[in-house]
Amino acid sequence: IPQVAVVTHIDEACKETEKDLKNVHKSKFLKSKMMEINSGTGIPLNCILPVKNYSKDIEQHPEMDAPILSAMKQILDFGDE
Repeated sequence: IPQVAVVTHIDEACKETEKDLKNVHKSKFLKSKMMEINSGTGIPLNCILPVKNYSKDIEQHPEMDAPILSAMKQILDFGDE
């Protein structure tokens, strides 16, 4: 059974992603957290999906939507396998 982990609140995790969500893959802090998840669960790094929540926002933002939609697509693709 394929497994994925959705890592939420990445904007609150470090200053790089708080400033700009496009920095998600540049963040050393998030990379280390994803490595911790990988070593603790065995879930491959390409199956650990970082996203920002719409917990405080009312209006939609394309920079937030892209990672969420990408995560959803990966989850659906894993379901097809």
